[in-house]
Amino acid sequence: MSEYVTKEHFDGAIATIRQDIHDIIGHFNRSQGDQNERFDRRFDRLDTDVKELKEDMAKVKSVVVDIMPADRHLRNLTTELRVLGVPVDDRKVFS
Repeated sequence: MSEYVTKEHFDGAIATIRQDIHDIIGHFNRSQGDQNERFDRRFDRLDTDVKELKEDMAKVKSVVVDIMPADRHLRNLTTELRVLGVPVDDRKVFS
């Protein structure tokens, strides 16, 4: 004799499906949280690297700004030396 599907069968199946969906969502949320933490750590490292790079660039800029007047003075000096007849090799001075 065959068994008929009853309301209790449907209710049981629906409860099982709901629990499975709840478990899937919970797993997804946990894995998403782990992934978010990994990305946050990577972005924090990237922010640190960018800050260090900006600091290094500021140092380089400062040095270049300090050197520029000296370079101009050297060029003026080599020009004056040439005017006075002193042979000056720019390649050796500015290399």
